Amino acid sequence: MQLFGIDPLAGWGHITAGGTIANIEALWMARNLKVLPLGLRQVVRELGLVGHAFTVNGHRQVLGAASNQDLLRRYGPLRALDLRDAVLRELEELFYRYVQLVEEEGVREELILKLVDRKVWE
Repeated sequence: MQLFGIDPLAGWGHITAGGTIANIEALWMARNLKVLPLGLRQVVRELGLVGHAFTVNGHRQVLGAASNQDLLRRYGPLRALDLRDAVLRELEELFYRYVQLVEEEGVREELILKLVDRKVWE
């Protein structure tokens, strides 16, 4: 991306050796975007946030309880990326609220480590 003067954080892509590789990579990316909501739902479930409603484009949506069919039908590529951004943003906010609560309550560091020692954080 830098070769063409494009900020690597703002663009997606790279140069391929030919059209066949480019087509295979496009199919791979399309598949990954299609199943992204399923992966996000799994993360939400593993964090114990099954009933939490995430705000996606101004709409509150409960991701943890959604069915596979619902997620695959509802989220195309752009909406899947919007969902990813919303989930990451809200998880970050929840984490910082948790850290603030821990600091206010004076909880010991060992307890914090036990609480966040889950396979999701590895």
